[in-house]
Amino acid sequence: MSRAFDFDPETSTLACRRQHGACACCASKLKADYLAREKEVHAHHVTPNQAGRPGDPRDRWLAERDNCVMICGDCHHRVHENGHCRDGAMAPASYFPHSHGTDRAAHEAWAKAHDRKTEQHFAELRRERAQQQQPKERIAAQAAASRREARRAGPQQRERKQP
Repeated sequence: MSRAFDFDPETSTLACRRQHGACACCASKLKADYLAREKEVHAHHVTPNQAGRPGDPRDRWLAERDNCVMICGDCHHRVHENGHCRDGAMAPASYFPHSHGTDRAAHEAWAKAHDRKTEQHFAELRRERAQQQQPKERIAAQAAASRREARRAGPQQRERKQP
């Protein structure tokens, strides 16, 4: 079953070319035809695909090449096993030093831009959640105020209000 922000084969191929066929973590050579599965290779989301809102065109970048790094099976296991992606934590783009093969300057520019975009994305998600919470919090505050008012009124006032 595919997820909303899975990488298509072309995106994975472009990411592999950008990396000059090397694992973005350890620089081991990946098979040029990684789709043949001769070596275990993973298309990894730098910013997790779970951070996206399916159907929202603003989040389409989560399935694009700049969010994709190709990593070997061992490194993919380490990225997740070491807790870099568990419980909402994620490895920053700088964790993948071979994202552009041996071109260190290109990697650093990509990592900086990617981390900035990711931070903006999460800030936007926080703002949206806060806006969604405001009506719920207002209702909860009104209910709490009503309960406080009822307690202050005492049992006699409550008895009079009841038919």
